[in-house]
Amino acid sequence: MRRLLALAIVAAASHPSASPKSAPSWSAASGARLAAWVARAANCSFDARRVALLVAVHPPKFEEAFALLKSSIAAAAGGEADVFFVFSSDADARGFEAALARKGPPLGRPAAWRRSLVVRRSPANDYAWATSKDAIVAKKHAALQALLDDVVGPEARRGGALWPYRYAVVVDAETAWARPAAGFAAAVADRARAPVFRGSDADDAHVLGTWAFFAGGLDADRRADALDRLRGGPGVAPPPPPPPANASWRERRDAARASPGAPKARWGRLSADEKRLGRPLNFWWADVPWYDLETLPRYLAFLRRAAARSTAGKVFEYDLYVSWLVAVERRGVARSAGDLGRRLGKGSWIERRDAGGAVARAGALWAPWYHLTVETNCALPPAVFLLFHRDRLAKTHRFRCCAPAWKRDAAAPRYACALPPPPH
Repeated sequence: MRRLLALAIVAAASHPSASPKSAPSWSAASGARLAAWVARAANCSFDARRVALLVAVHPPKFEEAFALLKSSIAAAAGGEADVFFVFSSDADARGFEAALARKGPPLGRPAAWRRSLVVRRSPANDYAWATSKDAIVAKKHAALQALLDDVVGPEARRGGALWPYRYAVVVDAETAWARPAAGFAAAVADRARAPVFRGSDADDAHVLGTWAFFAGGLDADRRADALDRLRGGPGVAPPPPPPPANASWRERRDAARASPGAPKARWGRLSADEKRLGRPLNFWWADVPWYDLETLPRYLAFLRRAAARSTAGKVFEYDLYVSWLVAVERRGVARSAGDLGRRLGKGSWIERRDAGGAVARAGALWAPWYHLTVETNCALPPAVFLLFHRDRLAKTHRFRCCAPAWKRDAAAPRYACALPPPPH
């Protein structure tokens, strides 16, 4: 088994998206900027009473963003979070504000908690745009640095060594509040205190791509331990020392085969079982994507290193942060969603229509929009604050929980009924 694991690690590392490339020459500005943030984070305190909620937006998603804003107003989210709509250009930001103004109050009314954040390509964030072939993922990484540069930096200077947030949550525009936001910041802090990341064995394309990019940022002798941790294990022993100079040829051969740097293993030669061992669990969508700002500068520095050593393919941002947090920072643990009684299989475990019980057992802070159904009494697990995938299953999911008859007959009003149903 250990030999299979070693072969699988080499395979992922030798996969095209993890192989060494002609390393780009990132600017000295980005390296110096991140080094300064790492030093500052080590000497600051953090205000965990509010969360920075970052929402990636571009013009085709403006209406979805307006629906999220409407639910934020109804949920009184401003008491728990500052909502940053993240744009790729000043023109997009102006277009959003103009369209919002045409909506009139309450959407068009300025609010201190509703803010804009524009990510601009510059030498200071050059690496961020090479962290995934998906532009939206790279944009989210650039947004995390922009949060430090354009928000935390100025506000920390005004307030001394206190950063305005301890946690950031990064979501897509197709998100909505499921209930009043009171308690959200405390819930995020509680989840982050001793995190358990639930994953499945789903063989989605991004799982191997994310692992390959992540492994490229690790030294070869750390990959076996990282992979074991990301499959729910405690980590593995460090590789054995090299054989002595007088070792037999068989001893030297066996040591070479067991080494994470063994050159002969190739992905195409591995069996299906070996390939399965060669990827971590799939953590996509498994919980609200929170980032601890105390760790964020170190994480972004790791991304810069990985982007210089690996060619990014299908990389998903939160899987990447979970991988780094568990395998590099040794914070939190990865566990199989099978422990929740879930039947694993294709796709993220939380995205299945029948995952409501598992969501409750996991204590996840969000769930898919289509979990809210009359068949489940229009109820959600008590920990769920947010709904995602508002745009999914629009043709098959009939949002009857806000029908007039249901609202009239329900014992108590259902909060999500403050939102319009998704288009059919």
